[in-house]
Amino acid sequence: MGEVRIFGTTADEGMEIKAETAEELFALAVRGFLTILLGEHHRVNPRESITLQVEGEDPTELLVGLVNELIYLFDARKWVPCKASKVKLKGGVLEATLEGESYNPQNHPPAVEIKAATYHGAEVSEENGVWRARLIVDL
Repeated sequence: MGEVRIFGTTADEGMEIKAETAEELFALAVRGFLTILLGEHHRVNPRESITLQVEGEDPTELLVGLVNELIYLFDARKWVPCKASKVKLKGGVLEATLEGESYNPQNHPPAVEIKAATYHGAEVSEENGVWRARLIVDL
């Protein structure tokens, strides 16, 4: 059921996510990040995995923290994820295993440069068993 919709704003891009569970929502956020970073037709292979842990006071803070960690992995470690698996939420801690590979500009030409995930307009909510999120990234 999960879906990710990418949208543009004046100078930024964003994602809206709809999922059946909070865990699925955070897994889809990884896909949304990758779509913004590399474009719709990206091709990243699951050659290695990294376990990522993010802490936050609420789901919105966890989402912003997750995307900022993904930006760090790309910028500092030259690594791109293709998917998240084994996503666990416990209290204010999100843990996920990310699968992906080392960044190669010939195989992964960036569509945009993402500077940061912002709190402006960021929101995660659950209503009637449906999780929704909205997040804007600064380009």
